[in-house]
Amino acid sequence: MNDPFANPRPWWEDDYVWRPQEADATDDVSAPVERRLPEPLPDLVECWRCGKQVEEELSRCPYCRASLQTARPRRGSRRRTRPEDVLEEDEVGAYPRMSSALGPLLGFFTALLVVSLIQGLIVHGLIKDHKLTLEIVEQIMWVVGAIDTLLIVVAVIFLPRPSRLPRVSSEGRALAWVGAFPVLGIMLGLNFAYTWLLHRAIGIEPNPGGAFPFSVSVFLLICVLPAIVEELFFRYLALGTLRRYMGLHGAVVVSSVMFGMGHVGQPLGIPFLILLGMGLGYMRVASRGLALPMLMHFAHNLVVLLVASGA
Repeated sequence: MNDPFANPRPWWEDDYVWRPQEADATDDVSAPVERRLPEPLPDLVECWRCGKQVEEELSRCPYCRASLQTARPRRGSRRRTRPEDVLEEDEVGAYPRMSSALGPLLGFFTALLVVSLIQGLIVHGLIKDHKLTLEIVEQIMWVVGAIDTLLIVVAVIFLPRPSRLPRVSSEGRALAWVGAFPVLGIMLGLNFAYTWLLHRAIGIEPNPGGAFPFSVSVFLLICVLPAIVEELFFRYLALGTLRRYMGLHGAVVVSSVMFGMGHVGQPLGIPFLILLGMGLGYMRVASRGLALPMLMHFAHNLVVLLVASGA
């Protein structure tokens, strides 16, 4: 019987080969063992709204649902991503830059502000010199309306397509159309009350050049044109673009403030116009379309024109 302790040898002198646990007995132990490196952690950036660290490749923050990059084209769309549509990383994170949508939108809005301001200055100068007549007011309005229409048409063509609004059920849309009548009545009541208060408080005449006679030209200027072009810009482009950078209610409020400031040539009407813009904005969200706010805008201006002209 062999004594296992007759010629003891330390273990390090024996033939020893290290085997990983997953290796099989039939594997070639002399082959080099490939070590799997751990996968690198994803690049993290700071969310511009909540400040939490999120993966750089995500389009929305998983915590606050803020948009981290411009909207990607829908499946099946032929639109390609342009270099300027990609957000650049800031020193403190990926903040939404004014590059693909917000910057040009503010540029067009600034142009509308300048046009309205020039209109207001011209009208104020004519009133001061006692040279303002209905014919001159109508001519100024046609020139301003043509410039605004051109700017807004160019904006609709060249600005990126705005984000879609939240889905609304068919019952919710039908309820929005039914509720448009009382909302329109409230807006008209607020308009007349606000005008009356201005007249009683500071003696401002609603129509400095006199009461507009109802005509086809005035009807197009006051009712048709604003209902189409202003809704396209403020309720479609502005509200939809701002939706990428803030919540739904914030987008409605900010676009409504833009709507009021867009009439800076008539500064006393800005507070009411902001309220009117909020009403039209929420009707746009509730109906998920432009037809309802356009019709409400048209009806509101038509009633105001009929009352002002005494028709």
